[in-house]
Amino acid sequence: MAGEPAFGEVWPEVVRVVGGLPVVAHNAGFDSGAVREACGHSGIDAPGWEFRCSLAIARRHLDLESYRLPDVAGALGVELIAHHDAGADAVAAADIVVALAARVGVDSLAELERLGEVRPYRPVRGGSGRRQRRSAFPRAELVMPEVSGGDPGHPLSGQVVVFTGELAAMSRQEAWDAIAACGATPARNVTRRTTCLVIGDGFEGTEPGAFTTVKARQVAELRAKGFQVEVMDERQFLARLDLERHAVGAHAKPIAVIS
Repeated sequence: MAGEPAFGEVWPEVVRVVGGLPVVAHNAGFDSGAVREACGHSGIDAPGWEFRCSLAIARRHLDLESYRLPDVAGALGVELIAHHDAGADAVAAADIVVALAARVGVDSLAELERLGEVRPYRPVRGGSGRRQRRSAFPRAELVMPEVSGGDPGHPLSGQVVVFTGELAAMSRQEAWDAIAACGATPARNVTRRTTCLVIGDGFEGTEPGAFTTVKARQVAELRAKGFQVEVMDERQFLARLDLERHAVGAHAKPIAVIS
């Protein structure tokens, strides 16, 4: 905007304020990409910030018709002064995560994210009988689709695919249905049969050790032992799935860019 300082002029102050804190955004995949592009355009090294996505976290813990920023804020009683105002949106995203943590009863982002991974009950070692804590709104039970796929040359055909984290473009059930239609087998858990891990929540890259869920850690351990397990983020997965040529069902949605 005319009269405003250039990105490169204000960036050092932004870096100073953030420091080593995690960065929360609603649809963090979009925001992290925007930061990288702005840094690249200005000839600045992109920061190694730890992004967290309030959209993905809300999807794990709330049962809503819409997960747009105003809808999530309203459901949690979080004030959103002016939607699409950068400052107001940033404050609301942070307040959403704080409100969800308080609602579930945790005091860290990592634990809040872990609680979204619904896992079967197992008593804690030592015989205490205490149950693992779960999200206040567990994920709906998934239905295993019939694996079909008429194209054996499809890049997903024959793969055993596990998902961790929420996808922005579709629900977990829709993702299962989509890959089954391409000849891949969806799996709930990581095993030695796993050939592919898809990581959501705005994660970018192919290194499972950079993502903090049990499934990601298990895949990192398998790869360290020599097992060939491919890792894809959501954008890579959608490109592999090829939504334009392979139908994914009537409920599939495009990636939403939400401020």
